[in-house]
Amino acid sequence: MSQVITLSDVTYRALAEEARRFHQSPDALAERYLQEHLERCLIRARWRKEMQALFASVQSRIPAYPPAEIEADITAAAAE
Repeated sequence: MSQVITLSDVTYRALAEEARRFHQSPDALAERYLQEHLERCLIRARWRKEMQALFASVQSRIPAYPPAEIEADITAAAAE
């Protein structure tokens, strides 16, 4: 199955010129570029999800301090 994507004339001309340099059709080059871009997006999304899980794991092991206690520590440190 194939779908149609509309490009501006300027974008298509640039794509066609690049495709000639690589001895490919503009369609093949556009598909390759889109596949590479989407793969990078998926890798970034996976990495972001893994980092969020790591941060959540680390944060769950750190005791939470109430804001009043933090303020008291800051006030005491400033007074020294």
